[in-house]
Amino acid sequence: MLFSGVQRLFDELLPKAVDLCGPDEPPALVHGDLWGGNRLVDVEGRNWLIDPAAYYAHRESGSGHDALVWRVR
Repeated sequence: MLFSGVQRLFDELLPKAVDLCGPDEPPALVHGDLWGGNRLVDVEGRNWLIDPAAYYAHRESGSGHDALVWRVR
């Protein structure tokens, strides 16, 4: 069982979830762990971007992750 304060907050916010979260949209392919080590350069000098942790999620979840980790403003 949730703490009473958390339960009250949940009960208050649940009916407003659609308004708070925005309209439905399809999942987007977002990066999971994008950093300098994801850049590869082949023998011909071409740059490649790899992301072994990519996943499908809300399109803004990658931006949220960046803001938390890299303090993007």
